[in-house]
Amino acid sequence: MELVTEDEVENAVCSEVTNEEVDELNNLASEMIELCKLKEGIGMAAPQIGVNKKLIIKRNMRGENYEVIFNPSFYRDGGKTKTVEGCLSYMGQYYYLKRFKRIGLIYYFWNGEELVKTTKKAVGMEAFIWQHEIDHINGKTIAMKGELIDEDKITIRTDKEGNKIRIPTL
Repeated sequence: MELVTEDEVENAVCSEVTNEEVDELNNLASEMIELCKLKEGIGMAAPQIGVNKKLIIKRNMRGENYEVIFNPSFYRDGGKTKTVEGCLSYMGQYYYLKRFKRIGLIYYFWNGEELVKTTKKAVGMEAFIWQHEIDHINGKTIAMKGELIDEDKITIRTDKEGNKIRIPTL
């Protein structure tokens, strides 16, 4: 499994996931999680691997586990704020965006027998991740919605292991 080019992600038209498709898509989601970990990501949407279905995976913000989410949508539940985001589809690039600080979510998870509707609220970084991945299944990317950060606004630091880390400034 590999990431597709950004032009294949931009304007992707994704269809809803049905109960009949879940087994196959759960297998795909497992592969997406492994690729996301390999690329050091925190989320991924099916269009990023060339599958135009409303499926996303995202790391649980309270741990290292990933969640498999079907047919997600959100509504705003607060004002906007400026964020800095990167994306697996635009490796090494960072963008300024405006995101809702709080959102309400409607999505489905697989309970082993059927898709079960779930609702919850998300705030801060978790809300930004949800919005980012849901944008992908709606054919939008950070390059389409945001402003590319100039290289002179990115600081390069070295972590404890000696790896170079690019840190954009807000």
